[in-house]
Amino acid sequence: MVACAEAEAPSRQLLLRLLDAAGRCGRGVLFALEDAEHLDDASWRVLAGLVPLLLRRRVLVVVTFAGEFSPPWLSQEHVRLYRLRRLSHVAAVRLARSAGVGGRRAGVVAALGDGVPLFVIEQGLHGHAAAARQARARPPPRWLVDFFTAMLDRQGEAAATARAAAVIGVEFSAELLAAICGGGRPRLHRHLRQLTAAGLLIRCGRRYRFAYRLLHRTAWQMLTERARTGLRRKLATARRRAR
Repeated sequence: MVACAEAEAPSRQLLLRLLDAAGRCGRGVLFALEDAEHLDDASWRVLAGLVPLLLRRRVLVVVTFAGEFSPPWLSQEHVRLYRLRRLSHVAAVRLARSAGVGGRRAGVVAALGDGVPLFVIEQGLHGHAAAARQARARPPPRWLVDFFTAMLDRQGEAAATARAAAVIGVEFSAELLAAICGGGRPRLHRHLRQLTAAGLLIRCGRRYRFAYRLLHRTAWQMLTERARTGLRRKLATARRRAR
């Protein structure tokens, strides 16, 4: 399987090598491209030119996109469009169990997830204290960590603000975050609005919290040890002054 980073354009040479590899190994190749609605026009032209080459080859290309976007090659005979709906309760229970949730609690987690796969896994890993202990004992799925990493990376400069907030905790105040972030309050509040609009943060009155605990952990892990140490020192100083 070859996974392309979200919203990055695969080169024609890379895709042709994949096709050649599929022909040589005889086992087939899976190529995944996520959030394709963010690709630029040049990238779409590369994909559109290669889609006809996939006919009668052992290659499966999975392209995901949201909204009403419609790729130009949907009418080709070897292309299929699948619209993903919310999970049924039975499917959500199976997904919760795959995330390590056992017994009757799998049904509770499935209901809390409201049919959204990401929410089901989040509830399963972090919804309760028992699940949190279990999550620490076994790492979360790598694809989910990669998903949150890509979400943060797409935020540009605001990603640095999210990473700094992770040092404070899952929930934090804008005032305390301003004390450890540079760039001034207007810039900070602009970043907070951007992160909230992207669904990464949730505003609770005058405070904010990460939408998912795993997102908080991912933001924390994206920091270098040196950056964490520096932010911790600033945080300790800010808390002493606030007393």
